[in-house]
Amino acid sequence: MRGVSNFSKGEQEIIYEGPCRKYGNTSIRTFTGNDGVQRADYALSIPGQIRGISTGVLIDVEDLVGTICGAIATDSYPTNLGTTVYFCLPKN
Repeated sequence: MRGVSNFSKGEQEIIYEGPCRKYGNTSIRTFTGNDGVQRADYALSIPGQIRGISTGVLIDVEDLVGTICGAIATDSYPTNLGTTVYFCLPKN
């Protein structure tokens, strides 16, 4: 989102739209940092280098199970083989 204030909603910027692979944290050791703290509930593997995804970016994901809107990116790693984005589901 750009240009958000108390008086306007701002504009939504789409960084990537296309196929990717979503997978969940099925092990305590899967999505942890060097300090052992759990970082995310899910991860996305996106083909190609996608720049501009940083911590706090809101992510919308649509898969065969349903649609997740407003997931919060916790980490992003663009590499030569693709981009991995870790995110948490919004809690009610």
